[in-house]
Amino acid sequence: MPIDRPPETSAVAHWRHALREDLRHRDALARLQQVAAAAALGVEPATALQDALAPVAALGGARHAMILGWQAQGLRVLASSGGCLPPGQVVPGARTWACVRPDFPHAFEHGALEDGWILPGHAGPWQELRLPLRRLRRVLGVLLLAREVRFGGDDPQLPALQLAAGLLAGLLAPASPTRARRGPEQTRVDRLTPRERQVLALIPSGLGNRELAQRLGIGAGTVKTHIERILQKLDCRDRAAAAALAVRAGLDA
Repeated sequence: MPIDRPPETSAVAHWRHALREDLRHRDALARLQQVAAAAALGVEPATALQDALAPVAALGGARHAMILGWQAQGLRVLASSGGCLPPGQVVPGARTWACVRPDFPHAFEHGALEDGWILPGHAGPWQELRLPLRRLRRVLGVLLLAREVRFGGDDPQLPALQLAAGLLAGLLAPASPTRARRGPEQTRVDRLTPRERQVLALIPSGLGNRELAQRLGIGAGTVKTHIERILQKLDCRDRAAAAALAVRAGLDA
């Protein structure tokens, strides 16, 4: 015989909602730290992109995920997971996507999957998300995610996915021996002291305050103070945003 339970009070319901949101934010931060670590510690870009793709796919709840980069033949697969085309393949029709146009005004486009970037045998009612990988206003590639649940502008994971896209774009940027062009990230980093820049460069590694303190030979409390000042000076809401900025700015740990 079922047991009658009293209705949940609004206070308890609010507490449960707050707890779920906190757990979701903690999970998103952990995924972004994994992406940042892959971007910062990868031996070479191809390996780093493949290592970063798994936490990005998990962050978006995607069954299939892919990173494309511009090459002479078009948008070529650089990393993939699930039932996607393997690295080295060119995605047909990708040149016509709205998100690869320089004048595309949005951070993403989404809709029902209509493109042939998923291999036969993995068909399903997939919903597709395309995030342009931009650096200095240039579209260097695209992050593709496919899942059963529809993507949309109110998706709670979208801001974290956009941060992840910024990290991935840093891996696609061609290396340059000169620093003639300075982007907005470098200008923001100039606000920091040399020690703060040193701490910022290490944040993408995913180390905690104690590990950072050991690496730098200073106290954990001092590291905490430095990070608080870094977030304030750079107008970053959390460590994940600071890590993304550090990668985009090209800081070397």
